[in-house]
Amino acid sequence: MCGIIAIVRRPSTRPVPDAADVIGMVEAAAAALATGAVAAGTDLGGLAAELQHAAGRSHAANELVGGVPGVRLLLESPAVADTLAGLVDAATASVAALEARLDADTSLDPAELEHLNEQLVRVRDGLWALGRDRLGASHAVAKLLTAAGLTPGSASPAAVEAYLSVHQALSALDRLEVRGRDSAGLHLLISGHGLDRDDPVLAAALQR
Repeated sequence: MCGIIAIVRRPSTRPVPDAADVIGMVEAAAAALATGAVAAGTDLGGLAAELQHAAGRSHAANELVGGVPGVRLLLESPAVADTLAGLVDAATASVAALEARLDADTSLDPAELEHLNEQLVRVRDGLWALGRDRLGASHAVAKLLTAAGLTPGSASPAAVEAYLSVHQALSALDRLEVRGRDSAGLHLLISGHGLDRDDPVLAAALQR
């Protein structure tokens, strides 16, 4: 399987999101799941409303920490990343418990069950994106920055942009069939870098 994966990035103009906003959204999703669990046995309408709220909050948080601004927040504030990881894990466990509870309730109308399961899937998708895509991207970019001799928490926005692009390209390559990966290569073109190619230090680094 042959193909070309191209990632073209321009500087992000969106500010780094506020940590309190992001954490508050995920906390709200977790709280809605807890409230929904209480309502599960007696108020299916209330459960559906809480699940919709949880889904909305989780997807909003995922959008907020997307792209370079979100990666910068997670790199610059490791405590925020750890807090989000804990909240996502707890909320994901709540979703699994709710699914098991609903599956075991044979009194539910099939149409009601289908509607609730649809909301649970939306919640799970939002949490998965947060835990695997957003937090996963920040971890991968941190490793790339560290390998390049940079400190993730103090790396420049341009460096974060560059290494996020590298991560995304590598992730895309990883999804190819094995025969599409065995001869894969990565070409990185950076413009406007302001570096002096005649600088002896830079020339030595380029020859490694």
